[in-house]
Amino acid sequence: MKNDKLHILIIPSWYPEFEGDYVGSFFREQAIGISRQNCKVGIIYPELKSLRSLKFRFIPRLVRYDDTGLITYKILWSNWFIKLQSIQIIAFKYLGIFFIQKIY
Repeated sequence: MKNDKLHILIIPSWYPEFEGDYVGSFFREQAIGISRQNCKVGIIYPELKSLRSLKFRFIPRLVRYDDTGLITYKILWSNWFIKLQSIQIIAFKYLGIFFIQKIY
């Protein structure tokens, strides 16, 4: 049988890191609302940490989890290109393409 659900991929600039976190809550609330309208919703977003952070990440890692019925992927990485925004955008573009191909 054909699956008639519309599949929507949301790529927010930020997303809540823990229960009760208000940063990026708009994206989460919108995704939950869309999923309640008989749509399949997926989310992939970067979770950057400062190079000064104790959670320093040398190699990017993809983590999958279920957030209230939303299939959610986050890319864990450290912010290597603090003052070089154009390089950071290119890096995320290629990382996103790599991880999306890995998922599907």
